[in-house]
Amino acid sequence: MPIWKEQPVAIAGTLTDDRVVALTFDYDQGEGAAPQILAILKEGNAKATFFMNGNSVRDNPELVHRMMAEGHEIGNQGYSQQDYRRLTAAQIEGEIRSCNTVFEKMTGLKSSLVRFPLGHFNRDSLEAVNKLGFTAIIWNIDSKDTTITSADRIVEQIAGHIKPGSIILLHCSDRIAGTVQALPAILKLIGDAGYQTVTVGQLLQQHSQKGVVRY
Repeated sequence: MPIWKEQPVAIAGTLTDDRVVALTFDYDQGEGAAPQILAILKEGNAKATFFMNGNSVRDNPELVHRMMAEGHEIGNQGYSQQDYRRLTAAQIEGEIRSCNTVFEKMTGLKSSLVRFPLGHFNRDSLEAVNKLGFTAIIWNIDSKDTTITSADRIVEQIAGHIKPGSIILLHCSDRIAGTVQALPAILKLIGDAGYQTVTVGQLLQQHSQKGVVRY
């Protein structure tokens, strides 16, 4: 078992010589944005990991099944949008279990990856995730698409920071237009640099020969 599975850590990337990166999307009311993002990913032959909370999974069964059918991965973001720094360990465990229950009932599968809503966490959050046997995932490249409206500037946030094993943060939300507009250029940037996209699960399982980047 990798040592990072035995310790309460948040993984921001992996240490590898393989030219791969993981695109991740935090899903938040993205019923309109998601089909556009999926179409762009399909056109670019790219794979991604979507982190969804239990409410979103429950309310969007067709979208969840489409994501999986097209080779993408779904990660756990709790059942509701909570600041985990303000929750007890028992509450955090309840959030994660509830989301996984909804996902498992819908798909027959379990998700082993957790991302904290809005990236807010503390030591207690990490220990609760580790106790449940999940892996906490954050990122080491922030597109800043929640605050930057220009597609060109979103691309600029990523350009120059890509390296083997990177995890890139993007959002799938109807309230954020720049992500959809920037995504084709982001995929071109990644491809032109000689990189391929993989899911976070693939990154950890197949491209972590030298370890992981801990936050």
